[in-house]
Amino acid sequence: MDITEKKKEFMGAVSEARKTIIDEVGNPRQLCNEKVFPAAVKLGYLDMCRTCSGIGKKISDEQRKDIFDAIGAEIKAGMGKSCSIAKQEDFDALHEKLCQFCTEQFKKYDYSITYGQAQKIINMAFKYLYCCNDAEKYEETVFSHCHMPLDSFILKWCSDCKLCEKCSEDAWSKQEKDKYHGTLRCGASSCRTFAHIPGVRILPVLGVRQRTCT
Repeated sequence: MDITEKKKEFMGAVSEARKTIIDEVGNPRQLCNEKVFPAAVKLGYLDMCRTCSGIGKKISDEQRKDIFDAIGAEIKAGMGKSCSIAKQEDFDALHEKLCQFCTEQFKKYDYSITYGQAQKIINMAFKYLYCCNDAEKYEETVFSHCHMPLDSFILKWCSDCKLCEKCSEDAWSKQEKDKYHGTLRCGASSCRTFAHIPGVRILPVLGVRQRTCT
């Protein structure tokens, strides 16, 4: 199965709520369509928000839209400078800037999220963006350096392989910057892509990964 088919398989596995968001983007489903950026952020948020206590009551739908729009615009701007991303360190600098920007957007509405929660939004947003039809133009710059979104399954795998200490199911959502990067380094020392982790099916390309149950 080539990567185009793997992308279709992944997108076909998303929930109905996520399909609605994707359908609202309209055509073309390409990075030239500005609507894909806030939509990707919103999709990333949905993968993270279960770890946010009371956020639905503290931040209104309109305020969340403002957050998604702002983060989406920042990602778009970062990708617009993709010619400056020549190595992993370049993308890592952009990723850190985006995670910090993400936390700042929530703080505007008196709600704090951790670096671990921000990374989930940013990393998942990049994964959804990679599924756009014209993503290949950024394949050798942005997408070849993306981080894999950390979740409970990945942390458990790292723990079982003694790459990091044992941790609770939602530990990824409590990580701050140093802990997050430490986990990435531990995983990279064994298998940067995590492509052989048992019990999961992964979109096996670059750093953009998503777990689905098998």
